[in-house]
Order: sequence, then structure tokens, then C-alpha cells
Amino acid sequence: MLSAAAFTSRAVRDTPFRWASLAPTFADPALARSLAATFPAGLLESAERTDGSGDKQYVMRSLTVMRDSRWLTAPDDLPGPWPGLVTELAGDAYRDAVARMVDVDLSSCRVEIRLCAYPTEGWLSAHTDRPDKVVTQVFYLNEEWDAGWGGALRLLSSANEDDVHTVVPPLLDTSVVFVRSDDSWHSVAPVHRDVAHERRSVLVHFSSPEP
Repeated sequence: MLSAAAFTSRAVRDTPFRWASLAPTFADPALARSLAATFPAGLLESAERTDGSGDKQYVMRSLTVMRDSRWLTAPDDLPGPWPGLVTELAGDAYRDAVARMVDVDLSSCRVEIRLCAYPTEGWLSAHTDRPDKVVTQVFYLNEEWDAGWGGALRLLSSANEDDVHTVVPPLLDTSVVFVRSDDSWHSVAPVHRDVAHERRSVLVHFSSPEP
């Protein structure tokens, strides 16, 4: 389902930290459109942290589908091509492709697969992810997204939200991979209040094994 040709070290950049932008990500444009059209939005639940606690603040909707090869959402509850995509993302071939691309050993990492949606006025504050998160890939699923709607991924040169190095719109069949470090600051810009669309994505986290 994924495009093997997209996972190349030539896509990797080292500024402002180690990351890569992939497009197209899927082997078949029709598959990408089917994933967008069948995104199981009704299964996602609201998630919010705005009290200043934790490593980041956010307003979003989320669903954890799989963790450590264990389905947390029944495959039969996922429509169309979604069970096949999750199965592939949990597999060794995908893990190996990401590891080769960013030159990071992921062989012992745990894998978590989540669906995320940022509704009107949804956002995510600047953060670097927890130290146990080694590599993350974000797949975007919006066939239409205007730059004026907000909601872009912002790769930052520091913890300052205004210190923006690169802006990545959440457009279908594109994805971003980044290696976690103490400098891997990133955020999601607020989705403007008059936008009728959710910002939708799939997140795959490769995390260090349990101590």
C-alpha cells in the first residue's frame, strides 16, 4: 500500500533537526483517496489538555488503533482499506524502510498507530515528544487544504512558536518522518474557526522498549 520508492535517504534533511518529507507516500493515488474518503471520524474521541500540565497542550480528537502489535480498535470496526493499512504499518517491512531511511535502529522499538483529527480551533503546542519516542511518521489525509485555514505542521528552530523553520500543509498522500531529539521542536497551528474541514492524519510512533 505504501510507496517503497518514497522511503529514500535522499529525502532526509538535518535542519532544524533530522526529518524527511515524503510525497507521494502511497503506491496508488486511488488508495490514498479511498483512505481519505473512509476515514473513520466517528470513532475518534475528543482529547484536550489546556491547563499547562504535561509536556504539551492540545485540542484534538484521537483514536489509538494498535499498540505493540495488539489491536485496540477491532479491525472489523475500520472501514474499507484501513485494516490493511494498519497491518502494513505494524509490519517489519515498513519498520525496516523507515529505519534505513533515517539511519536509526528501530528493531527493538514498540509501535503505536493512532488516528488524529484537529477540528475547528484544534491545535498542538510546541514540544519535542517524550524521550522514549524514537521516530514518528505522520500521514496526511486531507484532499483539500488551503494554507489560510491554519492546521499546518510547523517545524521549529527552537521552543518559540514563532521560530518557524518549515511549514508542512496536511495534504493527502504526503507524510513527514522525524527523529526525536532535544531539538525536535514542532507544533500544529490552530485550525481557523471558520474552517468546515477537520485536519486528519495517521501517526506511527516507534518508541524505546519498556525498561
